[in-house]
Amino acid sequence: MNEVFGNLCQVATAKNLASQNVFNQTDVYQLFLLNFTPWALLNYSTLKEFEEHYVDILTAGRNAS
Repeated sequence: MNEVFGNLCQVATAKNLASQNVFNQTDVYQLFLLNFTPWALLNYSTLKEFEEHYVDILTAGRNAS
């Protein structure tokens, strides 16, 4: 739970900065990781999807089918 909370705080902070550069760079980095790891099997792979579905992820205990 600490990791999830930390990630949510990071996204919230990045989205509230004057410039969206940090948020966009984080999103690109996540896509890079997804394309080159087994994480490509995740249901939600972007920060926006994670923000919209984090309750589903927490409820299921995972972000994959």
